[in-house]
Amino acid sequence: MRTALLVLATLAVAAWCVEDICFTSLLGGQLCSVSSWSAYPVLPPYTVPDVFTSTYTDPGTKAYNSILSEINAAHKSFFAGTQQTLPSTYTTGSPILAQPSTATHSTVFSLPGAGFSSYCSDAKVVGFDEPTTSECYVALSSLAAQCTAEPLLDATQYVGMTLSASPGGSAITVTAGTSYTLDRATGIKTPGACPAPSYGAPTCSNALAGGEYVVNLDAAGAIASAVFDPVCAPLTTSDTRVRLEFIVTFVHAGSTQAATFTASGSPGYIAGSPVRAGIVSGSAVDTAQIFHTLRLPLAQAGGSCPGEDQPFGLPSSLAAPFGIDTRSSCSLASTAAYMAGSCPALRATALNILWGETATQPTHLAPYGNTVFSAGDDWVAIDRPTKPTPSSAAGAAGFCSDVPTRVVYDIVVGRSGASTTPDMRIVSAKLTVYNTDVRLGGVVPHAAVGSTEAAATLTWEVRFTELEQSTSALPTVTAPSFLPTLPDDIFYPLTG
Repeated sequence: MRTALLVLATLAVAAWCVEDICFTSLLGGQLCSVSSWSAYPVLPPYTVPDVFTSTYTDPGTKAYNSILSEINAAHKSFFAGTQQTLPSTYTTGSPILAQPSTATHSTVFSLPGAGFSSYCSDAKVVGFDEPTTSECYVALSSLAAQCTAEPLLDATQYVGMTLSASPGGSAITVTAGTSYTLDRATGIKTPGACPAPSYGAPTCSNALAGGEYVVNLDAAGAIASAVFDPVCAPLTTSDTRVRLEFIVTFVHAGSTQAATFTASGSPGYIAGSPVRAGIVSGSAVDTAQIFHTLRLPLAQAGGSCPGEDQPFGLPSSLAAPFGIDTRSSCSLASTAAYMAGSCPALRATALNILWGETATQPTHLAPYGNTVFSAGDDWVAIDRPTKPTPSSAAGAAGFCSDVPTRVVYDIVVGRSGASTTPDMRIVSAKLTVYNTDVRLGGVVPHAAVGSTEAAATLTWEVRFTELEQSTSALPTVTAPSFLPTLPDDIFYPLTG
């Protein structure tokens, strides 16, 4: 009996070497990881006598529950001095603390995502200020039962939970935004209701097809609000599975975290992490600027464009993720009469919106994810032209030629370092302004001359191109021979 108890105590101590850390998702699943306790501060080693608070002359007389209680007490005592203090603010890529609307447990903000297969699991943890997409499938074995019982298909399950504004901060409730209905045949989304699904043979109405989370950040970098825009589409019993698609976008109203940065890789960029950008002044990056990531402006309420000559990243913008082509657009309205009489002014307005305030636009990109601000000479200069001069050509009723409608950042990336484990880096970058002809409506001259309608779609875009690199052309070195090699002229005196 003594031996058995000592083994029990030894196993209890050994169990302290690793700790299972599990996050329960917003939809009830669990995501677990195992971390070594070596990450904790070093504590004196515990031995078997340390576990028990009393001396045992005969362990066989000690009740099992009492022994187990003391082991648990020792376990708690061991970890009591190793609790880490939560940081005051989120950093790029860190998980966002959350709490489901129907439970009291805390978790992290995550999306349904493909796990070991293409089917949905709680595998997509959202990193702070990292635009994220996720796609997965839900198997439909019994639509009649799953239509109302499967939480993944219910749009109402994705709102009502709370996100912590900052670690240890106030709770921000995720609210419902604009609902859309998806035509699966054409892929077109139109505004429409998206309530809880209901079943009427053979159709499941209002089944979720995906949606977009928009997380708004305040000037201090904390979460100010969060909105979920659901997309629904009907399912029928002929469907054997349904694809869900999600997007998470972070919108900044400004930031005061100018003098610090979070690396986007070590050293190479990690796909999906923000592209780091800045203004190089002298031999260092100007840390007084608001943003230090490449940002794309966002449309305002109703899809309208922001004002002219806005400072970089304001009034709202999203960080461009590395390795992912990203686009943002807005709608510029006009009238047929204005386009006929003030086409040059329309061009100037479009350019001023796209270009923004010249003085605050980034001039360089960080070559690696962890390049420091002080190494300004190492940053990659953006091949950025001077602000173009729009055409002065006259327009016609409802028509204007050569209107600036698109700004594109073309970023070339390459691999460096070991051929087996290369690091991704930015090699070069270029900004280009594209013009196009704008036509109001489909008739020239426009029938409703006095109406104000969307005249042009203005677009900001980031595109990535990877250099082709082959390991077949790498030089090879022949290993030296272990056999002695004689000089060619060793017999010279004899062969003269």
